[in-house]
Amino acid sequence: MPARDTPDAHFLQTLPLFSDCAPAQIESLARHIIPAAISRHQTLYREGDPSRHIHILLRGEVCLEKDRGEGAEPMRLAIIHASEYFGLGEFMLARYYTTATALADCKLLQIASPDFRKHFLDIESIRDKVMTQLSEIARYLLFSVAAGSGVNMLAFY
Repeated sequence: MPARDTPDAHFLQTLPLFSDCAPAQIESLARHIIPAAISRHQTLYREGDPSRHIHILLRGEVCLEKDRGEGAEPMRLAIIHASEYFGLGEFMLARYYTTATALADCKLLQIASPDFRKHFLDIESIRDKVMTQLSEIARYLLFSVAAGSGVNMLAFY
């Protein structure tokens, strides 16, 4: 990624979330994207923090975990890899319901939740990808409930 405040349109088009966008759409979205970095073992956000951003991981790995209460190990929900986005299940909610921690030094892009709702979801290809991912989250939770292990997770979502 170029060393600028906002990523360029050509680079953004290489990311799965933007791959089906027209160049003009990407140009208009780029100003709402902020590059960021977090160090290994740094927490990006904690469960209960205000839900402020959608994140796109460019380099590194991030672990998403759910607290299971005092004295219990957190439940690992997912490992996020380069070019994947996260925070999507919570962007319409007031608070994050997971904790995101870097497993390695990471570079990422952040999009403020209000900007994501206002500008990004206006684009059909992005909206379709978001709806597909939210449907996959719902399907996973339903399978977990049917298997008897996901009642608490379903309530959480």
